[in-house]
Order: sequence, then structure tokens, then C-alpha cells
Amino acid sequence: MRILSWPVVTGETLGWALALVLLMAGGCRDAGSAQLIEGYTALEQSRYDEAMAAAERYLADDPPGRSVAEALYLRGRAIESRVKQNDGEAVAHLRRAQADYQRALTLSPGKRLETYIYTSLGNVCFWLGDCSTAASYWKEAYQRLDREDLRGWVLFRIGLCQQRMGQWIDADGTFAAVQQEFAGSDAAEASGARQGARAFYVQVAAFQTVSSADRVVAELRSKGLPALAQDRPARKLRVVLVGPLSTYAEAQAMRVRVAGQYKDAMIVP
Repeated sequence: MRILSWPVVTGETLGWALALVLLMAGGCRDAGSAQLIEGYTALEQSRYDEAMAAAERYLADDPPGRSVAEALYLRGRAIESRVKQNDGEAVAHLRRAQADYQRALTLSPGKRLETYIYTSLGNVCFWLGDCSTAASYWKEAYQRLDREDLRGWVLFRIGLCQQRMGQWIDADGTFAAVQQEFAGSDAAEASGARQGARAFYVQVAAFQTVSSADRVVAELRSKGLPALAQDRPARKLRVVLVGPLSTYAEAQAMRVRVAGQYKDAMIVP
């Protein structure tokens, strides 16, 4: 399991940056607002434990509801972003963050904060493997976001969810929309690379020499695995893949199977 803080939408860090702006602009005027500003500043500087502690101090004071949503979002972002020691801890952290985001939604947050809560809920659901729910949250966020760069990445991630659910044609349509609506963006480039896929592969390794790649292919085939090598001219690499695999679940099982020997194995697309 690969847990990412938010390369899910590279610009999503603007979510908590925006919340900090809202607080300083007067979105929060509780007695403990300085704690939240301090916490969001810590989050911006990747000091996640400090950010979480600031949120928890604020919540421990049992404040009125006005800024509780901001505090819960802050704590969720800090928990989600902390370094995880293993997959079990990663899942536990994601579920804790998810609970904070869901509670924050019930507290009538401002429209902008609500948008970023939806975005972050999509993130945790995606990494927890619930692509259907992740896509639903990201669709809600996409309708509300006023930043074009973020909208492009959110739409791209909806396409990834569709792929993981086996909705290949729908995913192609989504990736085409990203390329049309956000032409020239990084999200558009990433969408072009994903478009047209109809199966999953597990990339076990990448090499700069043909002989090294072919040796690993032969080794995997000797174990009964459907291995092949493909060139990546732009990066001057030859990658070794296992597949095709019809479903994402099959790809996950294959990654687990080869991860003991190839720790960097990852599922593509």
C-alpha cells in the first residue's frame, strides 16, 4: 500500500493554506484563533505533530461551533500527512482523518472550507481503496473549486477512480476532458499518458540497460509470471512489467506477490 500526503492533487496543499488565509482574514475570531493560526502555519511547514497538537488544544477547550470545523480540518490534514511506519498505521491514520473531515462537514463550514473538506475526503477514500466514494467526493469538490489548476487535478483523479473500477471508456472521456479544459497543464499531460488503457500492470523495476531488464523478465517468467519489458525512450529506461491484469484487485494481489523481491513494485496505470 502506498500512502501519499497529497500528490493526489499536487496543489491541494492550497487547501490548508486557504484555511489559514480565512482564519487571518476574520473567518475565526474565537479566543483560541491564535492556536489555529499557529497550527495551520505548522502544517504549511510540514510540522505535523505541532499542527495536530494545536488543533487538539483548541478542541479541548470545548469552543463554540464557529471554528470547530477549521480545527477538525486542521487535525485531519495533520494526521493524514504524518509519516507512517507501516501499512496498518497508515490505514488507521487515514480513517482518523476521514472521521475528522466527516464531522467537520456536519458543522456547516464556509463554502471554501467545505470544498477543501470534500477534496480531502476524496483523498483518504482513494487511498483506502474506496474509489466509488472518492469519485463522489471529488465530483462535489470539482463543482465548487475556483482554482483551475486544482480542478484539473481533481478531474484527473476522478478518471483514475474510473479506471480502478474498470470503467475504461468513462475514464478515457474524463481524461479527454482534462486535456481539453486544462490544455497545457501537468494534469492534461498526465491524462494523456493514462488514456487508452484497458488493463493493469505491475511495474516491478526500471533499468538503464536492456540486458538487466531482460534478465529480470526471464527470471519472472521462470516463476510462471506473465512478464514483459517496455522501453521508455523519454526517460532512457527499460521497464519490467507483469500483466496484463484485468482488475485492480488482481493487480494489487500481484504487487503483493512480487513486493518481497521488488519493494518498489507499483501498479500502472
